[in-house]
Amino acid sequence: MQRSLADQSGHLKPQRWRGRIFLPRLIVMTDHAHMPDPMRVARRLPPHSLIILRDYDHADRLALARQWAKACRENHCLFSVGGDAQLARRVRADGIHWPEKLLPRKPGHKFTITTTATHSRKALMRAQKAGIPMALISPVFATTSHPGAKPLGVLNYRRMVRGVRIAIGVLGGITAQTARRLVHPRPHALAAITAFLAP
Repeated sequence: MQRSLADQSGHLKPQRWRGRIFLPRLIVMTDHAHMPDPMRVARRLPPHSLIILRDYDHADRLALARQWAKACRENHCLFSVGGDAQLARRVRADGIHWPEKLLPRKPGHKFTITTTATHSRKALMRAQKAGIPMALISPVFATTSHPGAKPLGVLNYRRMVRGVRIAIGVLGGITAQTARRLVHPRPHALAAITAFLAP
């Protein structure tokens, strides 16, 4: 499943952020309980994929962040830390990922890439106003990682992103098959958790 999702992301149009970098087209959200070997995950990804450290309640998040950062550097992936700019700087991460509730009005941290999670049109517009280069909207489809969350579906996805000027990543039930349903407009990045748990 991982390879087919990677192949599907390769069909997405590359997007630049302020002329400096290409934004990632494939994003992995970590889940330590099911991804105990960061190196194994990172080496299977296309170059320039982004790995975002979730695992907010991990007992030793610093050590975990260092493992993922090392795996990313050695496999030409970008690495981002969720919700903790200090930790991101400490492990020399490429980026910071803001959960929706933590999104600052004007992120002042100087990272190569900044992303945020959004679950509504209002939050998406707030991210755009804050100058965030990419917002991950979720859950687009039903997902086993958040079984109680109501999915947007294709029509609500289209309504939510209509007229938005920042790059859009999609998360929640994203597979190579479901990604094909997201057109007019296509997202700029595909993000997943469980799709990367296959051996």
